[in-house]
Amino acid sequence: MRYYLFNKPPGCVTAVRDEKYRTVMYYFPTELQALHPVGRLDMDSAGLLIMTDDGRVDRAILDPEHHLEKVYRVWCFGDPDDDTLRRVENGVVIRKKLSRPAVIRVISRFEVADMEKYMPAGRRERYMKNPHGKAFCAEVSVCEGRKHQVKLMIKAAGCTVCRLQRISVGNLCLGELPEGEYRPFDEKETEYITSIIERYTKTADDR
Repeated sequence: MRYYLFNKPPGCVTAVRDEKYRTVMYYFPTELQALHPVGRLDMDSAGLLIMTDDGRVDRAILDPEHHLEKVYRVWCFGDPDDDTLRRVENGVVIRKKLSRPAVIRVISRFEVADMEKYMPAGRRERYMKNPHGKAFCAEVSVCEGRKHQVKLMIKAAGCTVCRLQRISVGNLCLGELPEGEYRPFDEKETEYITSIIERYTKTADDR
């Protein structure tokens, strides 16, 4: 079994193949085309993806009952107060179902112009019409991976995500890996993912 960390760049889809858009597999050589991404990131999002040919990883990582923490760094338009963020942390309704509690930690607050390098080219002119508007960077920790969950949580706080980057899944961290690059798991990471699979298998058997 093979396990890799990949830093997905914006502008490609998290899929093995797609008829219209470039996929994450574009960044892997022929000999690694048997890999597949575990979970997904939106096309305009970036960050950590686990790439593997071990189908057991998908179930162990993605099952919300397994409570494996995923951390995202987001750069956003808006200026939410602490009370608003605490309310959102308790969960928001996504497709008629309340999300699990999360943790939102604001790292810094600044102006819209300070996020210019993160703005999609097609939207930059519109975003920069208000360069002195309020903006902030935060880390959001969740234990489930529902579609657009982090973006919808930020929206519920009255704000909009400009850029989203996943920086960790459990004990697996993106670190300094450049966008569009990948690397194999080291020995410690391989031991960790093996323990996650074993723990998930035992938990599933006990249900």
